[in-house]
Amino acid sequence: LLLSENSDTRNPRFPDLRFAFFGGEALKISTANRLFEQAPSVKCFNGYGCTETPQIAALYEVNRSMKPAGPVY
Repeated sequence: LLLSENSDTRNPRFPDLRFAFFGGEALKISTANRLFEQAPSVKCFNGYGCTETPQIAALYEVNRSMKPAGPVY
């Protein structure tokens, strides 16, 4: 809901957000792009780890120049 398709990109909702971490599911580039529109200063990270635990084994920084080719793996 925070990154809904109807978000107003002319008026960012999270101008001071510095970091965002995603995990549990593959992060779609379209979702990351909505985050970048709503939080212009954010650094976005997609975490990977065991399904059974909330531990992150690997972390990947998603950047604004990535092309929408599906989830980040």
